Amino acid sequence: MDNKIIPIILGYNNNDNNDVIIIYNLFYNIHKTSSNWIEPKIYIDNMVTINNLILIMKNYKDFIKPIFLIYFTGHSTQSGKLKFYNEDVTSIMLLKQINIHIYNPYHIYFIIDSCFSKKFIINYIPFKISYITYMVSSMDDETSGTIAMEYDNEVFDTLQAIQLTITKPKYFIISIFTYYFVKLIRIRHYNIDEFNKIPSDRLWKMIAMKYKQNIYYEHFSQTL
Repeated sequence: MDNKIIPIILGYNNNDNNDVIIIYNLFYNIHKTSSNWIEPKIYIDNMVTINNLILIMKNYKDFIKPIFLIYFTGHSTQSGKLKFYNEDVTSIMLLKQINIHIYNPYHIYFIIDSCFSKKFIINYIPFKISYITYMVSSMDDETSGTIAMEYDNEVFDTLQAIQLTITKPKYFIISIFTYYFVKLIRIRHYNIDEFNKIPSDRLWKMIAMKYKQNIYYEHFSQTL
């Protein structure tokens, strides 16, 4: 795959940045070893706005057929709206703004870690976008849970490029989806075009059975 992959991480989770840190570390390490992955960008807390997302995406206007990988971790409403800093956001709201303001939104790839996140998915593709992919952490009626884990140096190993600090407690609270997504990518070495294998991966099925939390994947393409 020659398309440039642009990871943008949005974390609005009551100042708890553990999920943001381990996703950043995963994507940053992939970026170091893969020429088509751009260094990940992060917005947290009051910086998580539609306007900031659009501003960062505009920086890549010269890229040809980029994949914008938008990873959100935080909260959502029971109707599946993502809770940004200043508003509750639907996929249609985001996609319309991207379509208006971004010159080359070839492929938008959402990974959403929040409650009821399957409701965020909609079969709607604005005309400038060729592909939209969703991977979400929970079904329509499911919450997206957290667990207390022993401190894991492996997933907290790369902090030099971001201004986030972390203490090293014996245990830390982490999202079930984000933690095991990171672990599974590290084990399987899945590329982005193989992320669709995760819901049916036998390890993920064990995790889903243990925690009663299912993930869902769906991909849409523009009909010409």
